[in-house]
Amino acid sequence: MIDTHCHIQTEQFDSDREEVIALSEAAGVSHFVVPAIDLSSFDATLKIASEHKNIYCALGIHPHSAKEWNDDVRKRIIREIRDNSKVAAIGEIGLDYYYDFCPKPIQIAAFREQIELALELGKPIIIHTRDSIDETLEIVSEYYGERHTDTGFGQFHCFSGNSDQMKRAVSLGFCVSYTGNITYKNTTLTDVVRETPEDRILIETDSPYLAPVPNRGKRNSPVFLGLIAQKIAELKKKDVHEIMTLTTNNARRLFALSMLVMTMFLFSSQNTFAQPGSKPPDSVLTKERREAEEIIKKQRDELMRAQEERRRDSIKAVQQEQEQLMREAMEQARKDSIRAVEKMADEERLRERAKTPIVWKAIGIGAGLGVGNLSGVNQGLRLSLTPTSVLATSFSIGTAITRGIDFEISYNSFTFGDDLSKDGLFRASESSPPAHLDTNKIPTHYFVPTHEDMSTKYLSFDFRFVINPRSPVKFYMGLGYMHVTITNSQDYYSVDSVAGGVVKGPSANLEHSFSRGGIKGLIGARYDWELGDNFILTPFVQIGAAFLFTGEQQAGGFDFNTTGDPIVFTHLNAGVTLYFGWFGVQRYK
Repeated sequence: MIDTHCHIQTEQFDSDREEVIALSEAAGVSHFVVPAIDLSSFDATLKIASEHKNIYCALGIHPHSAKEWNDDVRKRIIREIRDNSKVAAIGEIGLDYYYDFCPKPIQIAAFREQIELALELGKPIIIHTRDSIDETLEIVSEYYGERHTDTGFGQFHCFSGNSDQMKRAVSLGFCVSYTGNITYKNTTLTDVVRETPEDRILIETDSPYLAPVPNRGKRNSPVFLGLIAQKIAELKKKDVHEIMTLTTNNARRLFALSMLVMTMFLFSSQNTFAQPGSKPPDSVLTKERREAEEIIKKQRDELMRAQEERRRDSIKAVQQEQEQLMREAMEQARKDSIRAVEKMADEERLRERAKTPIVWKAIGIGAGLGVGNLSGVNQGLRLSLTPTSVLATSFSIGTAITRGIDFEISYNSFTFGDDLSKDGLFRASESSPPAHLDTNKIPTHYFVPTHEDMSTKYLSFDFRFVINPRSPVKFYMGLGYMHVTITNSQDYYSVDSVAGGVVKGPSANLEHSFSRGGIKGLIGARYDWELGDNFILTPFVQIGAAFLFTGEQQAGGFDFNTTGDPIVFTHLNAGVTLYFGWFGVQRYK
């Protein structure tokens, strides 16, 4: 296997770098590609490549450090590539918009100039892209869109895009590289890995970052490269050795790794280790080789255990999912069954209700509050006007003849009063009180009225026609007869003239009642609310008006003329009636 992207030159490996390299080789890693990330990492990157035959490097400026890119850096890269065959690529370069370490225009300029340098030197590029893959692909397309290659123009390292973005990268002649994040449970790369062409897929660790499961959270190293190959094999349903072989061949073609160096590495007897699956003759099994064999066996066993655990977890997950789906299906069926039974019960109740007669409102008792108004038609001779719009109460008894016709008797009353000091008990043309008044109460000279009350009580006999009997809110109009009794009560005191002076007499009261009758019209609305089989509660609001023109006349000196003024009566009221009765007409007919 070839780890096509690892940063084992960094300080995270200063304490055990050689041990990590040895363990990685024992685990089957034949070659390493170590990219630089900034100018300060160039020396360490070149040093590790020069000290190990199987380690190659790449030189470039990472987008986080794009401000460092200048002509001097460009000249150094050219010099190192011409003098050092171990510099296999330009990288890592690209765009990173996830962090705001460097302005976008500077990143883009450095990226473009390093691409141009790679084309000039004929080297592949190692691309880093994060939250910028579409813009990265557009820039790459400008430089490589019209070119063709069988080996590849470079590597999209630690690829994290979607399937369409992967296919576009491949179509531009690039390889796509995957690392430990493809083993995570929340990865979005499962289908992307599965769809990646076999001749364009690479594996890497990106050490020390993104350690694969079951080592997630630990320092990553090339030792774990086999776990990434194992995951790709699982996704593509291939043998892991086949994945190791094809990714190795892809990396060798892309980075032009020397076959001679690879052969020397694979079969040297003292300082190198065998690939997975091979076993050297016993004659060359030195202590180091035996330890390497044991490490390889341990790595293989760990891979097999991880594979078996994933297989079992996958089976268990499928079983749990099926059980959950079964439980959900059974629960849904139970709920559907309950809803079906409830729906059938509701439909049956509606059918029975349609057959059931509506309660015939035989007897109803109601009460209400409203506003009453009483005024004369012709009051031109009145000395003052009295407001009459006051609170009124009503009590009613009603019944129903049919669904559309009601009959109601109601008793209503209201009283109003006013300071009538400007009113007179007598007309200006009169010199004596009315003859029918109690003369014992008549003062010697004249009265001074102080207050007058008018108490109005009336019975109303109404026939009401319901306009829309099938509606929950029913509107109606009616016609009836109203009999009104009006009682006037006046408070006053008398005034006498004595020896040229004025003497106030005692306070007294005059009271007189008279009755009138007339035709009444009304309109209103109500709502029938069934409380049970035999009770209906009916809130209502209505307004009625009557023209009172028959009956007694009011006594002179009171509110209305003695000549018999017609009286207009209006009453707006709202209330509620409770009906009790028995079944009558059927519903919904």
